[in-house]
Amino acid sequence: MIYLNDYKTFDDVQEMNLHVKQHISRHYYEMNDTEREAIYFISRYSVKYAGASHLKMETIAKAIDRSRSTAKRVITKLIKLGIIERVTTLRAIKGGHGANIYRILPFVSSNEPSKTNRRGQAEKPTQASAEETDKQDETTNLKSNSSNTDDSSEPIESNESISAEQVIHESIANNTPAPIVDLFRPFFYGSELYRYIGLLFKAKHRPHGNVRIESHIDDYRACIYDVMRRYKQGYIRSLDSYLFASIRTLSRRLFMTAT
Repeated sequence: MIYLNDYKTFDDVQEMNLHVKQHISRHYYEMNDTEREAIYFISRYSVKYAGASHLKMETIAKAIDRSRSTAKRVITKLIKLGIIERVTTLRAIKGGHGANIYRILPFVSSNEPSKTNRRGQAEKPTQASAEETDKQDETTNLKSNSSNTDDSSEPIESNESISAEQVIHESIANNTPAPIVDLFRPFFYGSELYRYIGLLFKAKHRPHGNVRIESHIDDYRACIYDVMRRYKQGYIRSLDSYLFASIRTLSRRLFMTAT
């Protein structure tokens, strides 16, 4: 008999969700919408035993509205990216295929060696190493003009600051229209998410205040995603300035088209 508690990879759901967001942020342009939907689905089924779930391939295929063969390719891709691990079981189900255990793996920065435990599985990072990973990933992927991310001598964040980040993230998600939050959710978390949503509203303000972002959400999404793609490829030196100018230009164009 399989005990999922032996396979869980996180202490709680909040920790699991944070690592899922880090995985998706790191591999965003290597994944398509179906693959991102699959990891979110697996995480929703990995709540009771944080990071571990017992799922049939048919269940995953149905959840992402794809064929079983496509679902298998999606799972293979997530395994290859180091986001999940599949533990094959011998549990057979009459009239169908057996279910496997899927484990969401802790996010590990590319410059931090992976550790394994006695079972040969990825070892869950300690609180300190998880926080250090957060800082490394933020510096690498979300670097801005702010000195908060450039000062490598900053001490490791405390538990209180991590909790504060969670509070900020949940607050902005609960008090801002979901389509607007979703523009930045793949790239930023907590105070960073708050700051860049503020930059969006500031850039599209006067004299374009009557341009509603929700009415042109696809245009703003294309603009923001293009800027992030260029930034990750190294073509942009100052993310804040370039993003501000791009949103301002788009807002001006939409304003002129409407008048």
